[in-house]
Amino acid sequence: DLNLNSNVFFITDYLPLNESIEYLQCSDIVVLPYINSAAQATSSAGRTALMASRPTIVSDVEIFSDLENVVPKVEPRNIKDLSEEIDKILSDKNYQEILVKKIKNFIELTSWENIAKQHMRLYKSFGDIKIDIEGQVYSYFSASVVNRNLACSLYDLGVDVSLKSVGLAENPNYVMGDKTPEIVQKRANN
Repeated sequence: DLNLNSNVFFITDYLPLNESIEYLQCSDIVVLPYINSAAQATSSAGRTALMASRPTIVSDVEIFSDLENVVPKVEPRNIKDLSEEIDKILSDKNYQEILVKKIKNFIELTSWENIAKQHMRLYKSFGDIKIDIEGQVYSYFSASVVNRNLACSLYDLGVDVSLKSVGLAENPNYVMGDKTPEIVQKRANN
């Protein structure tokens, strides 16, 4: 209706994470207008959006609860508040900088390296242990992303860690660009 076709680009295929972030980095604002999160226990959509270091707005739904005080939230389906927040961000460069700074601080605080270090502080109380992570591995689903990244980060810290796929909704040919294959292979050889 507004003749904005040249400003809208629909991508309906799955994109690798790095390509998704590159597209998001071209945006003035990233908006995740979820209606609800009842069908999902978690979503990597918020974390993926933040990795672009662009001002981000999310719906105030459960899957984005960990982003409280990091990004602006609007009630689902509240078009007026969403429009006002978009206008505020676009018209106030200082506000944009504040939002991006909060995002970068959050990304650093919750980096996989820092999460692995938090795990290690807990695990050290048990002495010298081996960690086996079992779950989804071969997919782009949030659970797979968490399992792979936690295993790789612990591995980088020198932890004796292995990763085992439970084969739930996975593609064994899924290509991973990290140390996951080495850690999965380690499990097979132990």
